[in-house]
Amino acid sequence: MLMLMLQVGDPNMDHRCWERPEDMDTPRNVYKVSTQNPGSDVAAETAAALAAASIVFKDSDPSYSSKLLKTAMKVFDFADKYRGSYSDSLHSAVCPFYCSYSGYQDELLWGASWLHRASQNRLYLSYIESNGQTLGANDDDYSFSWDDKRAGTKVLLSKAFLEENTQEFQLYKAHSDNYICSLVPGSSSFQAQYTPGGLLYKASESNLQYVTSTSLLLLTYAKYLNSKGGACQMRDFNCNSRKSHNTGEETGGLHFRVIIQQKCLTWWGLERSIHSMFITGAHRYHQFMHILITLIATMGFSTSTLPLPIPIPSLEPY
Repeated sequence: MLMLMLQVGDPNMDHRCWERPEDMDTPRNVYKVSTQNPGSDVAAETAAALAAASIVFKDSDPSYSSKLLKTAMKVFDFADKYRGSYSDSLHSAVCPFYCSYSGYQDELLWGASWLHRASQNRLYLSYIESNGQTLGANDDDYSFSWDDKRAGTKVLLSKAFLEENTQEFQLYKAHSDNYICSLVPGSSSFQAQYTPGGLLYKASESNLQYVTSTSLLLLTYAKYLNSKGGACQMRDFNCNSRKSHNTGEETGGLHFRVIIQQKCLTWWGLERSIHSMFITGAHRYHQFMHILITLIATMGFSTSTLPLPIPIPSLEPY
């Protein structure tokens, strides 16, 4: 019987446990998905990770890379053949913390996209063409997270259109434009929220996960656009607004990098503050721990508990 081991531990107990992993004595239950209890989302996500890793090791360790890719193909076949959401199969073992709120369709398209990228096998191109519409190709979603892969898939597939002129993926480039434009101030489709300090504000809990994932897509898409040579051309990307109302710069690869730099500096400033507290105040760690929790709570759970913008310290080397 085919199965995929996916989780160790009880999420309810673990979330109530505020101690270091070495001291944890909560149950170490093991959970799996199988042909009888499918988990297409977690299996396809695993396939995507294995396929991406195979690219990393392709030159340095071809044998290991090949093993990763073959395993990714097998896991993806399992995910696609036995369809279903892992949170439907495992219920309280993963919910409410790790429920598959977006369903499993986005992970199937995500997995197929990485397998196409890693293998260059036209079977995956055909799969994306045949299944894309039912798996969310036409859905515009404005967040990229551990649960929802739609925006990331479109940016990934747009690479093949921009760099290799794979016409089958032109649709994904258009949807990538929609996603990016929703983040760009001055665009007619701008809908993102930013704190007064310049940090993307997406959710009231664990906000930095959205900051980092969005930053990744912005920088990656700017790189893809610029890969055609020189500065990003307006024929490649158009947000129906040629200039940012903040900087006056044309919307394009450079503006993406300005946004990326601003978000990273804001986060880096917070990180530097935390680092300085622990280095300079190690003898009073219990006091600084409370300050650290307050800062994280401010950035991750609320934008009103401290006056923003949070000052960014100087960025000289430590």
